[in-house]
Amino acid sequence: MSKTVLLVCTGNPCRSVMAQGILQDLLKEMGEEDSLQVISAGVAAALGGEASEEAMLVLEERGAELGRHRSRPVTQNLLAQANLVLTMTKSQRDLIQRLYPGEGKKVFCLKEYVDEQGDIEDPIGMPVAAYRKTARQLERLLLKAAKKILRDMED
Repeated sequence: MSKTVLLVCTGNPCRSVMAQGILQDLLKEMGEEDSLQVISAGVAAALGGEASEEAMLVLEERGAELGRHRSRPVTQNLLAQANLVLTMTKSQRDLIQRLYPGEGKKVFCLKEYVDEQGDIEDPIGMPVAAYRKTARQLERLLLKAAKKILRDMED
């Protein structure tokens, strides 16, 4: 049975979208694409919004395929489906833990999950270079996270 990782940002148009595409691509490279289902949402997302053009361009440049993304808000249902929830910021983590206290044990800020400090900056409204910088940071963090997730699944 595959496990589900939910990646969360604010509006679900760029950070969590890029994280989803990058993590799916990393898992494919590791031969583990069937081990984890990767989904994304936003703590303040409107249902059905498109990913930002810059986020899709950066994913395309990296060879990551996401398909047609539609934003969605974090819900109790999504949280219940997820085995692990990784947010882009501590404030997003705190908000989910406050709104859904029963799910709190599986919610982490991505950086804290891989023993680092800080948040992942939101590139929304910035030039594509900012998206590329965020994608490089996400790739580095998600490679560490994927190894940890796969290792934890074996236990």
